[in-house]
Amino acid sequence: MFKLAFTTVLAVSAVALLSSSASATTYKYTKLIVPNAKQTLTLAINNSGTVIGSWQDDQGYTHGYTYKSGKITTFDVPKATYTFPAAINDSGTIVGGYQDAEYTRHGFIFENGKFTTVDFPKGSATFLSAINAKGEVAGGADVGASETAIGFTYYKSAFTTIVKAGANSPSVVAINASGTVAGFYSLPHGEGETSFVYTAGKLEAIPVSSTSYFYVQPFAINNSNVVVGQVSNRKLEEYGYVYSAGKVTILKAPGSTDSFAQGINNLGDIAGVSFTAPTTSTGYVYSKGAFSKLSFAGGSNFGANGINDSGLVIGDYVAGNTTNGFLATPVAK
Repeated sequence: MFKLAFTTVLAVSAVALLSSSASATTYKYTKLIVPNAKQTLTLAINNSGTVIGSWQDDQGYTHGYTYKSGKITTFDVPKATYTFPAAINDSGTIVGGYQDAEYTRHGFIFENGKFTTVDFPKGSATFLSAINAKGEVAGGADVGASETAIGFTYYKSAFTTIVKAGANSPSVVAINASGTVAGFYSLPHGEGETSFVYTAGKLEAIPVSSTSYFYVQPFAINNSNVVVGQVSNRKLEEYGYVYSAGKVTILKAPGSTDSFAQGINNLGDIAGVSFTAPTTSTGYVYSKGAFSKLSFAGGSNFGANGINDSGLVIGDYVAGNTTNGFLATPVAK
């Protein structure tokens, strides 16, 4: 089955948990809740401040929504049984996937009020996971009788398949302004997964030690080719990582047992989630050496999913038995 999202060894270092000279940021919060939704999730935010996400109705069907200037607008691909948006660029073009009445999964582009279906040739399922300002799209598909996962880029109706010998079932999750893609592929003999960057036809593994970490998955890439994501070690401990200029840095939020780095903006600010217990989480932003905690009264199990260049942060939280989204706005000092 097509899965989303989710070796040379160079230096791997640890980030200091909190710089004594750095100061945390305070945020004000806007709850993002689609009326009558069973759950509301945030998925991406662009530099215009438009949020996209998914929501689930009382029958369990998934739909898309946008949030801008205090207004939530829901949307669905026509005749789809579910619609799942994944990314939005600064022009407001949205990409993602949907399922039709025959249970076939397709990619979609939603631009200027019009939906365009995108299907990888001879693929049994297609999903579009990212789009940059130019309109270049990254995605994945299941192909062949064994439904092997492949990654691709798509631009002006043309597909470019991401291929490298030894890179099994590459999946892509993010693309930046220059067209550099971040993704992951399976290692041989079931030894785990590792991340890669792909640019100008060349795929390079992100240099995380395969003896220390067996699962390495990226979540985002910025325009400086800095990648953030998640690693798991042999003890099943999970941490965030930052890949920049050939170097991997492990990122762990203070006081956490596990943590992920899930989003990064073009200033290098990172948004993520940290766990103090298996079912207790807090969102965070890591900026200029400081970790800022994201949480508010009436919620629990917070996580941050993305951050734009203005420092606006999106995430999710639990209230009662319902998961909702939030938008966090930095408070000027």
